[in-house]
Amino acid sequence: RQIKTTRGKAAQYKAAVARLEELYPHWMQAQRDLVGFSRHLLEKQRDAGIVSDELYSLLTQKYPNYIP
Repeated sequence: RQIKTTRGKAAQYKAAVARLEELYPHWMQAQRDLVGFSRHLLEKQRDAGIVSDELYSLLTQKYPNYIP
C-alpha cells in the first residue's frame, strides 16, 4: 500500500534528510552500495527466469532506490 498523505510538509522532510546527510555522510555511500547489491540480486533473479524482464523493468524504474 502506498502512502498518499503525510503529516509533515515536503520542506520539513527535505530538511531532515539534509541534516542526516550532513551528520552521517558515509550513509549516502552505504545506501548506494546496498541499492547496487539489491539490483544485482534482482538481475540474477531475472537472468535465472525467476523474475520476468517486464517485472524487472517495472521494479527498477518505479523503485530505483529500493532496498528490501
